[in-house]
Amino acid sequence: MFSFWKELKEQGFISSNKFYRLIRKDALTIEELAGFINRQLVETSQAAKTTADILKKLYPSTEIIYTKAKVVNDFRQKFDLLKCRELNNFHHAHDAYLNIIAGNSYHTKFTTNPYNYIKTQKDKGRQRFYNLEKFFEKRVGKGGYIAWDKEVHLPFVIKTLERPTVNVVRMPITQKGELFDATLERKTNEQKLLAPIKGSDERYKDFSKYGGYKKLKGAYFFAVEHTVKNKRIRTLEQLYLIYIDKVNTIKDLERYCIDILGLIDPKIIHSKIKFGSKLFWDGFPLYIQSRSGNSIWFSVAKEIVLDKKSTEIYRKLVKEARGMEGKKEVKILIPDVELVSLYDEYLKLLKEGEYKERPNNPKKIIEEGRERFIHLTSKEKISVLLEIHKVFGRESLSGVNLKLIGGKSKSAVATKGKDFSKSNVIIINESPTGLYKNYKVLN
Repeated sequence: MFSFWKELKEQGFISSNKFYRLIRKDALTIEELAGFINRQLVETSQAAKTTADILKKLYPSTEIIYTKAKVVNDFRQKFDLLKCRELNNFHHAHDAYLNIIAGNSYHTKFTTNPYNYIKTQKDKGRQRFYNLEKFFEKRVGKGGYIAWDKEVHLPFVIKTLERPTVNVVRMPITQKGELFDATLERKTNEQKLLAPIKGSDERYKDFSKYGGYKKLKGAYFFAVEHTVKNKRIRTLEQLYLIYIDKVNTIKDLERYCIDILGLIDPKIIHSKIKFGSKLFWDGFPLYIQSRSGNSIWFSVAKEIVLDKKSTEIYRKLVKEARGMEGKKEVKILIPDVELVSLYDEYLKLLKEGEYKERPNNPKKIIEEGRERFIHLTSKEKISVLLEIHKVFGRESLSGVNLKLIGGKSKSAVATKGKDFSKSNVIIINESPTGLYKNYKVLN
């Protein structure tokens, strides 16, 4: 190999240092061995260093332990703890958990200074100090404390990763930005929900002369009880962004309901429901996202959980889909029987599982379209399954394409009418970690 490496060096394919490391015959120094281990421990990115500095200032008595993504990735590969980002959002929590396992084990073995560990081993006369490839095959401990024992801890880690109890929390927001659609409407006698072309001049509020802007953008929602045809009903309404500076109290909001929305005898039930707030609507969790006319649009506030077999099929499916991008002809390696199995698992979740109460549930389309699905090509099957998977998460906000099995191009849009008088609606306010919650019953 010497002549080959020499040729590579002379042709400029490897550096002199690389060439030296390849042909050297002397043993690695303590510094070199320690440096190799240290590179497995220390994150060198500026973002990580800055974050660590902030944490040290916030928690001066706390020790910061580093771990790298590669260590966790190797851990996953070794024990077949496969990751699929597209399945759900649990992978964020799983990564954090496995970083704790891996980081704590490395820290227990080598502390913050691998040099001392290597030197100690050399002083004991050991020539081969440690094989990092087999790190998690052996027990890791110090002074009676066991950080990692494969036989004891691996079953617990697997059981923890299989738990469906990860807290997934999203931050609700008050919308900002543009106040309305920039298209100027022609003059009209319709006064409601029109913004004047110049808000500071009272003359331009005469829309019959000057026109105005429609499609006002909402800042947030609120719940209000009011009278319609001599009956008291409860609805979700929007405070339009253009009026947000004029509404500071409940009285202001009630006046807005009368003057702008034209509601009769309004009574505010809940004064502020931010975009992205989590609600239980007749027992099913949803995120409130937008409004169109008298309909409120939601996204699903649940994370899909599949068994190990279905998860592996979906993971292969996602990989195949990436390989199909931009190609007319591809060879699909997933057996049709597995694709049909995943299709049936999705249908089961919608018919009998935790998604049976999902608004605009597409179970009928999927059930009646099963025969069509079976006769599709493998490529078409993958396309349909990827669309169905969106039904179980936030991606279904604008609908999913089920045309290949007899549905519409925008099926399964989760909408509800703004009138919730006959529904059970509860707002869930969550802390950033999801550990603390309080509930507000709207109806």
